[in-house]
Amino acid sequence: MSFSRVVASYYEAFGVYGALAFLCHHVVGHPREISAWPEEIKSPVHVRVGTSDAWVYRQILLRGQYALDLLDAVLLDILQTVLNEASALGPLVVRRGSGP
Repeated sequence: MSFSRVVASYYEAFGVYGALAFLCHHVVGHPREISAWPEEIKSPVHVRVGTSDAWVYRQILLRGQYALDLLDAVLLDILQTVLNEASALGPLVVRRGSGP
């Protein structure tokens, strides 16, 4: 990936702060890490500057490319099987908490 595209990807993912952080890291080696707060996550995500972390952050957290469709289908099949088996045994009771 060209240098200008990397700067643009940091800008897309982190705004001016990210683009400047990447440029500073490229010139003087600091900062080594930046933090971002995606809307879906309550805690900051720490991204190492100059690594593939920024690309992964952008692809997964900002663009939502999780690739869980197959996993979702498998989990749905398992859940369906469990519910079918449980219903054959009697009523299914779901409790919240750790008590009996």
